[in-house]
Amino acid sequence: MVFSVLVVLPLKNSAFITEPRFFVWKPPVLWGSFAALLLLAHAVLPNGLVYVLGGRRLNQGTAFWRKLSFAAAALFVCLAVVSVVLAQTVSFESWANFKTAAPLAGLLLFSLIVPRRLALEPQPSVAPDAQKAARR
Repeated sequence: MVFSVLVVLPLKNSAFITEPRFFVWKPPVLWGSFAALLLLAHAVLPNGLVYVLGGRRLNQGTAFWRKLSFAAAALFVCLAVVSVVLAQTVSFESWANFKTAAPLAGLLLFSLIVPRRLALEPQPSVAPDAQKAARR
């Protein structure tokens, strides 16, 4: 809601919101921002932002959360790059179809494949919650 009040409402009738040449840049900027946020969170948080958002319930080590965060960041970077390339090479309608379907498909495939693959890898460290439980 804060984003809407501070950014969207003042720009609602501007060319940045209404013209297709600017419109095609909004999703890549958003996806790139997600990737940057995930990567920058590792500078502050030991397990990253994905762990903070919901990983406390899972008994996984730091390496798992680091790999999962980097994989999610890579997904958002790929979506942004493909969106920019398609925006420059195909029609606006084709790009709009990509923008509508690809992020959902990418996130669904990501959520089905990547965590299972990472969970099957041997984990060198134990999650902080499991370490506390082991001390008791």
